[in-house]
Amino acid sequence: MTKKQLAFNAWFKVFIIFSAFISINASAADKNNFDGSYNIKMEDSKCGNLGYAFKLKHERDGLSKQSAMFKSNCKTNSNGQYEGYIYPKKVPTMRIFWVETSQGVTYKD
Repeated sequence: MTKKQLAFNAWFKVFIIFSAFISINASAADKNNFDGSYNIKMEDSKCGNLGYAFKLKHERDGLSKQSAMFKSNCKTNSNGQYEGYIYPKKVPTMRIFWVETSQGVTYKD
């Protein structure tokens, strides 16, 4: 191989690695983890239970039917409390945030 071909091959390998890195990081954010920081899966029993409790609270408050909403993943804040959000099935970019309290969950300011 010529020097030019070797240089191109090296550049191409860097490009492939960089592309894979971007792809992996881009997939970390989705409708259940919109900014990449909600890394506790909703399958975690505490996260799932709190998210469901918030969906019910939102319904009791007369704001939506719980069946029309999805739960997000969770994260912990600096106080060690779980946080998450719910979003309408039809409008996944609209988020209603919640935070864990000693009584369960409430709307996050």
